[in-house]
Amino acid sequence: MDDTLELFAIKDALFEFYHTDLYSASLGLLKAMQYPVKLHSDNVNQKIEEFIYFTVPNKVYYSQEEMRYLNRIETVSFLCELHHSELINNKESSNLDTDSIVFIAIEINSPERDRSVDLYYISQILNKTYDGFVVIIAKSANNIMFSTCIEKNIVFMSEWYNINSSYTDIIPLCAICYSNILGARTIEDFYYELVYGFSREYLLYNESFEFTAYQLFPYIDDFTNYCCITKQQIMEVANQNFNYYKEKYGFDFVEPDNSFAVLLEEDDEWALLIELEDYKSLDEFENCDDFEDKKQYIEYSGLDDEILKDPVKLLNWLKQRYTEKNKKIKYNVNASSNCPEIDVVN
Repeated sequence: MDDTLELFAIKDALFEFYHTDLYSASLGLLKAMQYPVKLHSDNVNQKIEEFIYFTVPNKVYYSQEEMRYLNRIETVSFLCELHHSELINNKESSNLDTDSIVFIAIEINSPERDRSVDLYYISQILNKTYDGFVVIIAKSANNIMFSTCIEKNIVFMSEWYNINSSYTDIIPLCAICYSNILGARTIEDFYYELVYGFSREYLLYNESFEFTAYQLFPYIDDFTNYCCITKQQIMEVANQNFNYYKEKYGFDFVEPDNSFAVLLEEDDEWALLIELEDYKSLDEFENCDDFEDKKQYIEYSGLDDEILKDPVKLLNWLKQRYTEKNKKIKYNVNASSNCPEIDVVN
């Protein structure tokens, strides 16, 4: 499709976010960008709890901090998963290329000054829900952004595009239209071309002190007045250049917090949420043949939904029930020298 026609199609698709639900409008935007997507009626416009616990293929752990960011999501929709046969024209290595690109749409309810930071960490968290490359189309109020998280939890984000943007403002989106990503031989190649096309400059190119201090030094008309430049002047120039993007983006400028870490399946941190020292040895029951038949179970009926949604509250509830059961077991052991009778504690 001609770039001009793509521009018109993208403009119309963005305007649909005014009138249509998140899933339909997001899929319409991908169609306007010529991606081979199809309508479906499954897993659309869901609550985040339903999405992460029932829809996504990777059932993983989420820390309390991760849930705090995920709860900023008002609604979420799985859009499509595209493979080699759908994205790459050539047939070479199609059987060996098992990668895929997953598109997800979310709407966040973050305040305007927090929207970029929240989306940064949401992108890291949702990246672990699928094995493929996850690309997010995010809506905040009347603005749209593309974001993704690559290896080592590095996030790349686009500009925020108002759904009523002018044609000039949305020209950068033409660069990531399907017809303009050329020469990719694998899904991975296609994905990185896509990421490069929509990302902000300061995320693509990490600035060094040497670059900002010397390569961006202001033009000198009269060199005789600058024959001796002090270290302090160089530092002032470097700081001024370092602040360029911070001033340009304001509260939308994102500086990652290195203290935040996504909880992965291979990590051990999730197990530390339970204090292992609270567990008592059950060696005294080894001689009881029928202990396995009489060991306690926990009754979950009537448990508050709020506790089920919060992993920390759920662990605290389980620990409390476990403590109550241990007290009951200890009482029965002291009351009899034979194999204790263990009552079920509701």
